[in-house]
Order: sequence, then C-alpha cells, then structure tokens
Amino acid sequence: MTSQPKAAPLMPSTTQIVRAGVNGAAITGAWTAINEGIRVRNGQTTTDAAMRATASSAAIGAGAGAVATLASHLARNAPVLGLVALAAGVLYFANSSRKPAPADAAPETTPEDAEAAQ
Repeated sequence: MTSQPKAAPLMPSTTQIVRAGVNGAAITGAWTAINEGIRVRNGQTTTDAAMRATASSAAIGAGAGAVATLASHLARNAPVLGLVALAAGVLYFANSSRKPAPADAAPETTPEDAEAAQ
C-alpha cells in the first residue's frame, strides 16, 4: 500500500505571515528612516513629521509583506486563488495611498475683501 503525499495547506501559518510582516516593516521602515533622517538634517521637515512618515511606511511595508506571503503561498497551492489574492492586495494598496487632489491654491476672497479692493 502506497501512501498518498499530504496536500499542502491552502494558507500559510500565522508565524509565516507575521514574519513576513515584520520583515516588510523592517525593510521599508529602515529605508524611510534613512531618507527622512536626511530630510531632517537638511531642514526640509520636522522630526515629528519624519517619525510619522517612517511609522506610516513601516505599517504599509508590514501589510505588503503579509499580502505577498499569502499570495505566493496561494499561488503555489491554488494558482487561481493566488492571482485573485495578489490582485486584491495590489488594488487595496493602490487605492489606500491615493490622496484627494488639493483645492485651488488661490486664496478665497470674502465679500469684505472684494469691497476693500475697490
């Protein structure tokens, strides 16, 4: 009697996902910290803004690492589900980084300003 090989689990273990998230956070956080440190030294930004930017990038990197791990694991075991997971992750992160377009840069005038100009 030959034994059938065990099927690989559809989802990776929680430990694998957490490790991928930590790695993603470490890589993007370190890269952003270096760039933001240079900007602080050059006087282009404040330390507080640099810390917020670094934390934000690290959080995005953690999510990207976790999504990439899920997608690659699914792609090995169920190729169609892997593609769906990858597409969903890409769309989510692409849409979450969009910021609304800034309003017109011209200052608004009030009726009092219009009268004073005349």
